[in-house]
Amino acid sequence: MQITAHPYTLLLLSSALVSGVMAFLIWGRRTLKGALALAALMFELAVWAGASAMMWSSPILDTQVFWLNATYFGALTVPITFFVFAMQITDNDRWLTKRSLLLLGIEPLITFFVIWTNQFHYLFHANYKMTYVNNFPELSWTHGPWFWLNSLYSYAVILVSITVLLRAFMRAGPYFRMQLGTVLIGGILPLAANIYAIFLPNSLKGLDITPLSFAVSGLIFAHALFRQGLLDILPIARSVLIEKITDGVLVLDMNGRVLDINPAAQRVFSVNGSVHGKDIRILYPQWTDLIDRFLKEKEMRCEIRSRTDESIFYDLIVAPLVDNRGRDNGRLITFRDVSEKKRFETELEKMNERLRLQLHKISLLRDALREQTIRDPLTGLFNRRYLTETLERELSLAKRKGYSVSVIMIDIDRFKRVNDTYGHKAGDQVLKALGKIIQSRVRSSDIPCRFGGEEFVIVMPETTVEIAVQRANQIRSKFRSMKFFSGGDAIIPTLSIGVAAFPTHGNNLEEIVQGADQAMYNAKALRNTVMVYGEKSLKRHKDMIVG
Repeated sequence: MQITAHPYTLLLLSSALVSGVMAFLIWGRRTLKGALALAALMFELAVWAGASAMMWSSPILDTQVFWLNATYFGALTVPITFFVFAMQITDNDRWLTKRSLLLLGIEPLITFFVIWTNQFHYLFHANYKMTYVNNFPELSWTHGPWFWLNSLYSYAVILVSITVLLRAFMRAGPYFRMQLGTVLIGGILPLAANIYAIFLPNSLKGLDITPLSFAVSGLIFAHALFRQGLLDILPIARSVLIEKITDGVLVLDMNGRVLDINPAAQRVFSVNGSVHGKDIRILYPQWTDLIDRFLKEKEMRCEIRSRTDESIFYDLIVAPLVDNRGRDNGRLITFRDVSEKKRFETELEKMNERLRLQLHKISLLRDALREQTIRDPLTGLFNRRYLTETLERELSLAKRKGYSVSVIMIDIDRFKRVNDTYGHKAGDQVLKALGKIIQSRVRSSDIPCRFGGEEFVIVMPETTVEIAVQRANQIRSKFRSMKFFSGGDAIIPTLSIGVAAFPTHGNNLEEIVQGADQAMYNAKALRNTVMVYGEKSLKRHKDMIVG
């Protein structure tokens, strides 16, 4: 094979090399969305440039025509591949159905057939001519009708792709707008070079600069890949709604760098100016602990307080961003201001506390009211109603457990004379004094009651008659020792006390109370006396114990 060292050959081979290297590097990231299409695009550009280099290096017309036709192995598929790439990185790949791709591929397939059968109809290239310029062979040709039809189709597909990219560019956030702008430049440059080469070929002395522009496009894509993070996390189609919503939206990569941030999130983080691509932990060290937690935990939801205004609270949701293999690419973080809700909850909590306190007061009032219904207001002892309820219960319990219950009934001697002589206030003082004495001489399990008027009853569970008599004498002696009134003819009130016990003196409430009452009336015949009710006899217990 004869080869001519044409100056254009080295330029075209360099362009092919750059495009091929880019295809290889991008292939290494083929799991990322859009990477396969971009790798295929760069490979097609490498084929186009490489075949052009071979065409310029051959001194034989047929060989040059062969390599000219070979350039279309890349040139025919570039528009469709660029279209697929544009759709994928702008999140419009829902349009890339099998049917749509098949329809897009019909024209290039027909054109491919037309090119390789051109010598039979000359629809693509009308004629070929080889001339020598500075002793180097150069191929020139005129375009046939199918060439212009294919060019129109290719430009239409590329124009649609550029339109899609432009729309995404206008809607994207600042960081992704920079990425899409770079992609646009890398895609438009070969298109402009191709249009120039087709319509102004004489100014270039036969050189098609389209393949040469591929090297520049490859370098532009390399910058987008390695400096702007192209394909690491693709820009998602955004609407004006994302920019206007009150919820903050923040996108971070796995290193904590800001990939996207909407105005609401900028207010949360007090962002001034562009922070895209910068480490948020360095920009806002007060958020470092939370950012580290976001990146460590794939999913989380919590409520946080603003680090700049403690009166502001946010409901925060963290969601993972993953590739098609499930590998973490970053975090999507949303903030919702719940300060008003928090204030409402605080007010509700305060209201609940006030309600709880009010209920406690009501409970205390209820207990006090119940006490009033079962207590004698003058002496503070239980009243007759409570005695009836309690004594019945105590007797039932004593029957089940087999222990005795003693009942002491007390009456104040000469109480009517006290009221008549000294007045009812003086009588009330005597009743109060007796109530205090009784309370000081009973156990917590005993039930002291004011039975009515000047009569008092003490119920003593698990107490024998003997112990009850001792307790009764203590009360009687203490009351007798008190000096209520002065003077030689002063009335000295005393106590007459009767004692009865279950089961010795009865098996039910009525029998026990009647027994104690009978013993008390027998004691009143003697005054200042304790009497025990007996089945056959009455026993007198006077001054047995003085306490």
